[in-house]
Amino acid sequence: GRAGVLDFLDRGIPLMNPDVLAHFWDEPVAYVPNIATEAWNMSTHRDLATHSGRALSVDYVILILTIHAVFGVAAFGLVFPLTAAVSRFRGRDQKPRLGCCSEWLRQHQMLGFAGCAFALASLALVEVHKFRGSHSHLVTLHSRWGAAAILMAVLQVLSGLLRPANSAPPSEVRHYWRVGHTTTGMVVIIAGCTTSVLGLQKRMASGTPFLALFYCWLALLGTTWLIVEARRCMAVRREEVLQLNTGRRSSSTTCDAACLPHPSSSRARTMPVAVDPTCNAAL
Repeated sequence: GRAGVLDFLDRGIPLMNPDVLAHFWDEPVAYVPNIATEAWNMSTHRDLATHSGRALSVDYVILILTIHAVFGVAAFGLVFPLTAAVSRFRGRDQKPRLGCCSEWLRQHQMLGFAGCAFALASLALVEVHKFRGSHSHLVTLHSRWGAAAILMAVLQVLSGLLRPANSAPPSEVRHYWRVGHTTTGMVVIIAGCTTSVLGLQKRMASGTPFLALFYCWLALLGTTWLIVEARRCMAVRREEVLQLNTGRRSSSTTCDAACLPHPSSSRARTMPVAVDPTCNAAL
């Protein structure tokens, strides 16, 4: 009955049930449109022993939670990190110009919208079987971290739309907005990845390796970020050294020209002319 269903849900539903996937691929047209309806019925936690579609209803909830996990991992483990990387590692010559939108900024905005859409879709799927049901909201750490991550993601997108106009030099408001926008983006990624880890931990009893795979993905993502960040710092350092050397040569040439007497002066006529020995060798 109801207690058995709740116990089944609380123990942890396998993310990838072979029976569910086999039924999904056999009858995709009839299977997908009824997901919301069956999950709505499941949300009331009626006695499944008398429910005509007992096994199928449970399978629908399994599929919904699976898609919920896929959308959440895609948002916080892939799209939002790419959004940050586009802004952080843009080319040195792709700085935003006044009065126009650079290509990297358009990509940054589109990825931000996509990540927010994935996060909201993940939230909508999990709310399908929670609404009007016996499951309480914000009880587990997974749900609390998830709510915070999605809320911060929405605020991050809104702050991007409300960014102050760029100017030369940047205004104080623009400076504080940039610091806040960058900090919020980091919080979104950290909170989202923490939510994914907590959610995948609930499925460890099923024997699925998704948590280990997600850890490997985070390690690969972090290592790649550190390598690209190190290369970026080295490129910035080389550019600074090149500019410094160019400035020194320019100032030295200016000083030499300033120290030379005017050609019409008597001092210039009496000064010995230094001959470059390489010129004599060439002659």
